[in-house]
Amino acid sequence: LGEGLGGLGGAPAPAGPGGGAWAGPVGDGESSDAAFDGLLDNLVGQLLSKDVMVEPLRLLHEEFPRYLQTHRATLAPEDLQRCTKQQAVVAKILRAYEENPEDTDTVAQLMQEMQQYGPPPTEIA
Repeated sequence: LGEGLGGLGGAPAPAGPGGGAWAGPVGDGESSDAAFDGLLDNLVGQLLSKDVMVEPLRLLHEEFPRYLQTHRATLAPEDLQRCTKQQAVVAKILRAYEENPEDTDTVAQLMQEMQQYGPPPTEIA
């Protein structure tokens, strides 16, 4: 773990030319930032992997039509529109996983779009 973190996991990162043991109060910054970015990208990639996300999204996508049919008459127009948009984004995410399962960047963008519409209804979440 320490080796993959560029100095974050134990010994300080080596200083650049002309520096002492530290290039500043927290190391050289650039290698620490790059290591953290790599770690974060890896973690997000794992969380957004097809193996983790597809089944819950399929269940959510299957429940939206039933929810909308049952609650259409009682939903405020803006809630109906929000739920319809959420359903469309979930469909886009599922399609993205089918077309290119390794493209977590696209999935992350679609998840951000989904967040714009708030959480799905509690009855189906």
